Amino acid sequence: MTQLNKFKSDLSFANKALRAVWGVVWLFMFRPSPRLCHGWRRFLLRMFGAKLGKGVRISSSAEVFFPPNLILHDHVVIGPRVDLYCVAPITICENSMVSQYSYLCSASHDYTESHLPLIASPILIGRGSWVCASAFVGPGVTIGDNALVAACSVVVKNVADNQIVGGNPAKHLKDRPAPQ
Repeated sequence: MTQLNKFKSDLSFANKALRAVWGVVWLFMFRPSPRLCHGWRRFLLRMFGAKLGKGVRISSSAEVFFPPNLILHDHVVIGPRVDLYCVAPITICENSMVSQYSYLCSASHDYTESHLPLIASPILIGRGSWVCASAFVGPGVTIGDNALVAACSVVVKNVADNQIVGGNPAKHLKDRPAPQ
C-alpha cells in the first residue's frame, strides 16, 4: 500500500461549519439542479472554495466532502454518484474523466494506533486519464497522465503514465497508446 503522508486533517469548528453549510447547499441547490446546469454547479463549488478550470462538467449527484480541497482543471468530467472524499486535496488534471459510482478517498485511519486517528494524503489524477465506473482510488495515490483505471478496480498504489490497470488490488494490464 502507498505510504501515506500522515497528517491530521483540519477538523476545526470552522471546517465543520463550512461542511455543514455546504451540505445544506448541496442538498437544496446543487443536487436538484437540472442535468445541463454545469455552470450553476461550478458556481456553487467555487463559492465554497473549490478551484475549477474551464469547461468542468460535474454531475448533480456527485458528492464533494470539502470543496476547498477540490481542484479540477480544464475540461474535467465527474460522472453521476461519484464520491470525492477530499479530506486532503484531490486534484484532477485537464481532459480527465471520473465515471459513475467511483470513490476517490483521500483519508483513512491509522490502524497502528489504538484510537485510530484520521490520516489523509492527496490524490492526483493526471492529464487525459480515465477512472472507469465504480473504481476506488485510495489516499496518497497518483494516477499518471493518459492512464486508465478499469471498472470496479481498487487502486492503492501509484499508476504510471499510459498504463491500464484493473482488479483488486489493481495491477498493470497493458499500456495505453499515447494520445496523438
